[in-house]
Amino acid sequence: MTTPLAPGVSVIEKSSGTHLITGVGTSTAAFVATGVDGDPQQLQSWNSFGAVYLDPKATTKVSAAVQEAVYGFFANGGTECWVVPDGTDTGGKAPDRLALLDVSIVAAPDLTTAVAYQTLVTHCATMRNRVMIVTLPDDTYTPSEPVAPVLGAGKNYAAVYYPYLKGPGSTGTSQTISPCGYIAGVWARVDAQRGVFKAPANEVLNGVTALTQTLSDTTLASFYGVGVNCLRVFPGTGPLVWGARTAAASSDSDNVYLNVRRLLCFLEESIRRATTWAVFEPNDDRLWASLRGTVGTFLTEQWRQGALMGQTPTQAFAITCDSTNNTPAIINAGQVVCDIAVAPVRPAEYVTFTVTQQNPATPATAG
Repeated sequence: MTTPLAPGVSVIEKSSGTHLITGVGTSTAAFVATGVDGDPQQLQSWNSFGAVYLDPKATTKVSAAVQEAVYGFFANGGTECWVVPDGTDTGGKAPDRLALLDVSIVAAPDLTTAVAYQTLVTHCATMRNRVMIVTLPDDTYTPSEPVAPVLGAGKNYAAVYYPYLKGPGSTGTSQTISPCGYIAGVWARVDAQRGVFKAPANEVLNGVTALTQTLSDTTLASFYGVGVNCLRVFPGTGPLVWGARTAAASSDSDNVYLNVRRLLCFLEESIRRATTWAVFEPNDDRLWASLRGTVGTFLTEQWRQGALMGQTPTQAFAITCDSTNNTPAIINAGQVVCDIAVAPVRPAEYVTFTVTQQNPATPATAG
């Protein structure tokens, strides 16, 4: 430390040596364009889509379904997406191209059957940092046809929506539109306004005038039972997203809620990317303490933002990275183990009020 030459206050910056975890993005979408080849295109606005695909001189064209999905994404709050040409009509080439992109939402507006989605859903489950939006366009679909088994083992990385939308879309002419792009925009909007931990439901779909199907409370319950999120219209409101469950909701109690699945994707990916500094470090108490501090600081911030339950951080998460789970055998194998347990917030799906009529002469009490 140098001695000041004159009286006064000096400020010296010094690194604390603490590694910080910065949360990864959660709202960049990828729209798979089946039957189209070429390089993935990154877009930041509807105008940028037009410059690439709607210009008369454009060499690559995408389907009307992809065009309307991208339009709906930006109309509902999305700020960045990719159009990923697949080259086939089954999602065959898309996984390799998607694996190279930093995205967290995947949609395929051209696909029309649950079976065709399986390859992309498997990709999301393999990557563990993104979720697939699945839409069911068949107006004759009934809840007696479970979708989850068709999607395969990765169904907890998929969310299914029904029915289709009606609106002017990008052309200004009334048409039937897949909801996947509009849903992706709602996810992005809720992430920006509240956070990825907030269920992206009870949200208005901008640019939608009606739905292809009107669902009653009874029908809604049947759909919910097989892991299908419904879109609904209530008196005095526009079409709303009325569900936030994964496709595994009917068979996997740990993966019922979409916002919990997406929060875990966010936490895992953020921690994974920000702790690569630990690779090849001496595997001892100092490393374990540093990992506990780094992860603990990050999770405490998530708890403060409302992503985790509990009145204190110790109720919200627990971190074990010491000699109890880093045994000599683990150390000799060149591994360091950090076990993390978190308590995510879950949505209030069912709000119940009990109303009791009281005698005017009796003081009212609730209970």
